[in-house]
Amino acid sequence: MRKIPAVLLTAVLVAAAVFAVICAIPAEFDDNDTHDRFKGDHEIRHLTLCAEKSSEDSDGDGVADCCDPEPDQANRFYNRSVVREYAKAASVELQNGTFRYLSPTQGDSATNCANFVSQCLYAGGFEMNEEWYMKKYSGRTSSLKRLSDKIITTAERFVSGSFGTGNANDYTDMDYEWSLIWSCAGDQLEYGTEHFFEGKYEVNTFDEFYEIIRKADIQTGDVIYQSVGNIYHVVIISDIDEEGTVYIASHNPPLFDCRLDEDGWKKHGFQGGAVIAEVKDICE
Repeated sequence: MRKIPAVLLTAVLVAAAVFAVICAIPAEFDDNDTHDRFKGDHEIRHLTLCAEKSSEDSDGDGVADCCDPEPDQANRFYNRSVVREYAKAASVELQNGTFRYLSPTQGDSATNCANFVSQCLYAGGFEMNEEWYMKKYSGRTSSLKRLSDKIITTAERFVSGSFGTGNANDYTDMDYEWSLIWSCAGDQLEYGTEHFFEGKYEVNTFDEFYEIIRKADIQTGDVIYQSVGNIYHVVIISDIDEEGTVYIASHNPPLFDCRLDEDGWKKHGFQGGAVIAEVKDICE
């Protein structure tokens, strides 16, 4: 990587800091902007796991005691039906104004495949935090402040040696900021192992994949990472039919209910193997 002269780098950082001080409004995110997308049907995040609707719901979390793993503790459940509907709408394009897809010039190893899956996990009930997020700047945030944030982030990436490598902790443009964990498949899997997933299954062949599908409790809304030594792509399960055939959704390429039979396994590049990640039913 071409070295940046220390004097120039210092000047850039100082200029960015001055910009930040000048701006009257801090770089805050508007939580209302983020959550508006999920009003109405998208607020119904609790799965009805039990057909006995008359059964008591002691903790009032929307799941009957007969099916609630923690009947005395109100929980937020991963809504796999909402995940499917969101994936259907967002696999082709975004029209909600909440998130954005990334252009080829943004973010090195930041990818729209992981960005899309993060959106689905969020739609299903997992909340953003300081490590896993894509947020839109508040409309009150000045253009000057957004520019200063972009300058600072770029300068920090130069200093850390991460520019052009995809190793930076987050990315920014003039409207949004997002973390690498949100947008990079490998980082997402590593983070998700502790926060989203209750089981992971590494498979090398088509037959091994379907052996896990048959034996484990894999469902709509679970995630599949593709590997050729390293994780390089991710899709989400949009459906599993009565015969046990898996259907997937993704963005980049935009797919929904794409049948993952033996031909699909080859066509979509799973020959190098995969990691099936079983998403927790309770969003902690």
